[in-house]
Amino acid sequence: MQSLKFINKEIPVLQSLRTIAQVYQETSIIKIQDVRTGVVKTRDYLSGLSQIYSELKSARSGEIARLNKTRQHNKTVTNTGKLQKTLIILLSANTKLYGAIVQDVYQLFVEAIKKEPDADILIVGRLGERLFKETGLERKHLFFEIPDANLQTNDLEPIIFHIVKYEKVIVFHGKFYNLMTQRAIRANITGDVMVEEGMPQENHAVKQFLFEPNLEKLIQFFETQIFATLFRQTVHESELARYASRVNAMEESLQFIKRRQKELQDAKKRFTRASQQKKQLERLSGMRLWR
Repeated sequence: MQSLKFINKEIPVLQSLRTIAQVYQETSIIKIQDVRTGVVKTRDYLSGLSQIYSELKSARSGEIARLNKTRQHNKTVTNTGKLQKTLIILLSANTKLYGAIVQDVYQLFVEAIKKEPDADILIVGRLGERLFKETGLERKHLFFEIPDANLQTNDLEPIIFHIVKYEKVIVFHGKFYNLMTQRAIRANITGDVMVEEGMPQENHAVKQFLFEPNLEKLIQFFETQIFATLFRQTVHESELARYASRVNAMEESLQFIKRRQKELQDAKKRFTRASQQKKQLERLSGMRLWR
């Protein structure tokens, strides 16, 4: 049984933890309000851009195949010159207390790299790097660190400079659906038609286009400007999901602290009553002796 001395020490500790959890929760709610509007409004727009990007790449592949078949090569449609490899990116965090979403994203990421042993790996965030080392996967990888909050475009430039070299880039991150629901997903940001993990694959009909000024210049624009925009959106999606997950984690912590505080207060009352009863018995025993 816990001693009264232990209870008296734990009660203020729990109160301090409760204050910290409340601060984290309130701060995360403010961050969500700051980030959510921009992310959600941009989501549909960039989803459409991603679909156009995919259609452009399909058109280029079809044009290259046609030219190879007829042997009518020219300089307007060429291969990309990119690394013909897949790059798998983990978007993690630098600190803890983000709830389950960081671990969920990491587990989905690990499953993917096990299935693609030849893919290159890039990890963003100190927590993801630590989890990767603890898992014991002996795979070469690159590591980048970006701020968990107040992210600026300059923070992403070194990463974008590296990943733009790859033909196929898959990003594992958290996605915000609402304050109660955040999921780990995989997203392709290099124009291949993909869907979120666990969702049905859609069939898209091949479309015909007229390109102005030409197909290659449009592809180059998408593989630089639009590609960078898609990656920034993915990072902000991850940030929003982490803050929402933290709100839920802090709420669970507050409920646990509340229950624990009640248990300790009840235990303290029992100790106090037992002590008072013991003193009362001692007084009664003393009175009998005097008589």
